[in-house]
Amino acid sequence: MKINLDTVKLPKKISPCPILECVVEFRFESPFPPDAIFGIMYNEFKGDYPNLQELPILQLPEVVRRQDAALRYKPYYKLSSADKKFLFQVGGRVFSLINLSPYDGWTSFFAKLKNMIERVKKISIIDKYTRVGIRYINGFDFNILEKVNLSISLSKDHLTGLDSTIRMTVPSGEFISTLQVINDAEVKNAEKTVKGSIIDIDTHIDNPKEDIIKIVEQGHLEEKKLFFTLLKEEFVKKELNPEY
Repeated sequence: MKINLDTVKLPKKISPCPILECVVEFRFESPFPPDAIFGIMYNEFKGDYPNLQELPILQLPEVVRRQDAALRYKPYYKLSSADKKFLFQVGGRVFSLINLSPYDGWTSFFAKLKNMIERVKKISIIDKYTRVGIRYINGFDFNILEKVNLSISLSKDHLTGLDSTIRMTVPSGEFISTLQVINDAEVKNAEKTVKGSIIDIDTHIDNPKEDIIKIVEQGHLEEKKLFFTLLKEEFVKKELNPEY
């Protein structure tokens, strides 16, 4: 069944902002060996992301990392900006940019993404992109199932009060979104961790044929439409202070 995501009104901003993390990931094919990719990327972006950390996957032998399909698109290194708000992750066939909370807003984040895509193009390490994904992880310090247009029922009883995880795949245009709603998650709220809910949406496209910058922009729009279609209109209006 196709879900119509084009009828919802999209705010430019909501407050309080629930975004814990935004990840835009690029998978690709390259003529360079996987272990050479990081050196080239690091040389280009070390000024922007000076703090370097090796990730645990590097403890595995190179032959395992190359042959195991589950590891092929895992990052090897994590670099962070001086203010620790942005992470740049690089693997043998993947790179991603992450905006941690507090979220900068799409306009600012998208400008960083465009700059990154253009610089990657200039260093000529990519033959083609095989997947582009835009993922938003949103946290709430209450049971979100009471505020969404989604419910679990057994017979005639709605089970919004139970600890649960809902996962589904939602097509939208050329994109596919993996939606997860978890109402028994630990959510960092200010300086403490509380029991709450997560809405996790990963919107992606395989083997994109259009300009990558346009793909990222469209993928963000599809993710945003799904998020606000999911939320009850009254909840957005009364509790999230939308600005249009």
